[in-house]
Amino acid sequence: MSRHDSKAPSAPQRVTSGRAAIDKRFALDMMSVLAADADGNPWRDRAACQSVSADLFFPIGRTGDAVEHIEAAKAVCRTCPVREACLRFAIETNQEAGIWGGTSEEERDRIRRAWLARRRRERVTA
Repeated sequence: MSRHDSKAPSAPQRVTSGRAAIDKRFALDMMSVLAADADGNPWRDRAACQSVSADLFFPIGRTGDAVEHIEAAKAVCRTCPVREACLRFAIETNQEAGIWGGTSEEERDRIRRAWLARRRRERVTA
């Protein structure tokens, strides 16, 4: 997720309000606290989204213009060298809104459920 407010030439313009705005603020706050990868390096500093508005990664809705926003955000993620760290952060901190690590809210929900089930199985067998 970008911490800059500059717009990339292809970034859609829109106003963020309501739950999306709260989720975005919470996500950015959490990132500042938990932004180191497994080696202790701040993965956010190497993220491809640094020069793109964070609004791109928090589309409003799932249809219409939001589909274009989601695809544009995922295109940025596909070029990102820290995509896995971003996705891991989103899963571990239960980020429900936005595009993280190239995944939509629905995709992360499926990944999160599988991750939690695996953790439960590991606890039972340990």
